[in-house]
Amino acid sequence: MRETNVLVIGTTALACGLALRLGADCTVADSGWSAGAEFADAMVAEPIDLTKTRAPRTAELTDELWERNILSRTGEVHCPALAGAFAKRFRAAGCRVLLGTRVLEIVRRENGFAVTLFLPREGRTELFAKRVINTLPQDFMTYRKTFSLMLADGIPSIGAEGSPRLRHGRFADESILTFDVPRDCTLPEAEKIANAWLTENRACLGNARVAGPALAFGYRFETVVDTERDGVRYVPSAAYPDAVSAFEGGETLCL
Repeated sequence: MRETNVLVIGTTALACGLALRLGADCTVADSGWSAGAEFADAMVAEPIDLTKTRAPRTAELTDELWERNILSRTGEVHCPALAGAFAKRFRAAGCRVLLGTRVLEIVRRENGFAVTLFLPREGRTELFAKRVINTLPQDFMTYRKTFSLMLADGIPSIGAEGSPRLRHGRFADESILTFDVPRDCTLPEAEKIANAWLTENRACLGNARVAGPALAFGYRFETVVDTERDGVRYVPSAAYPDAVSAFEGGETLCL
């Protein structure tokens, strides 16, 4: 049985900041295939506060995002490009990253946790972890589920509140249109909700067109969550308002 000091569930922005701290002492597992999906794939485009004094690694991330033209000087972000910045840091962390990996079971033991994983190539695998930190949203948490579309070639006359609501992207003709959707909604159902609204409100878009749909749902929390159940610590990355704040949450997480 493999062993790890810390098993982090979710290749999230928060997990990325945490993995850089822990290095080889942690294993990160996610059923998906991308990094920071809760912001990048979900197209969560909340502006990033650039007036804050950030922790060292977070300041480096912010500088890189600006240098790579992913982040504007006023905080607007080009969401899809965030994934590459996080993937680069997961690779640099020196930890074991397991993508396409399902966590089947977590059983508490005297000195840690016996975890059953299902890996895409190895199949069912056992792992012993001294600590488990889950950075994904859970059903027992209170949040709003969202679905977004990226728009291009114009900025529609749609407000920043309500559903749908509009956020400006990094570039002049880029914006993100976000819908609140039911918690049990699937991605195909969310696309139907968005399409129905677009059909009825085409005039609101002006010259804007849909450049693409989000590949994952967003999750909006009222406040940052840090709780424990059966010894497992739950700190959802999506509870932070933006990707940079979530990364910093991992960098500064008290262990």
